[in-house]
Amino acid sequence: MERDFGVRVERWRELDDEGFVYGHPSDAEVNVVVSDGRVLLVEVASHVKHSDISLFKRKAAFYEGRVGVSVDRLVVVTPYADEDAVKLASSLGIEVHTKVDFSPVIWFR
Repeated sequence: MERDFGVRVERWRELDDEGFVYGHPSDAEVNVVVSDGRVLLVEVASHVKHSDISLFKRKAAFYEGRVGVSVDRLVVVTPYADEDAVKLASSLGIEVHTKVDFSPVIWFR
């Protein structure tokens, strides 16, 4: 990704010992994309339900709290998302992409 798109991508993983994300202590992980100081969190799934959107929002809040960085965009990439998941995502400021254009202009506007 760095060579082709000029972005750094990493999988961030940390122990959520207070159970903020899942309701019990466990590891929480999220895909982080960084370009020119802008931070995107990206969730990739084969099918997204309403509960997946809520979970992603909690992961984002956990990440921001632990890392101390404000996230610029929350993005879900999936070939299929339930209608109620798309509605919830929209209300929470989460982008849902079912067709992906890998042009850096699209991701970092």
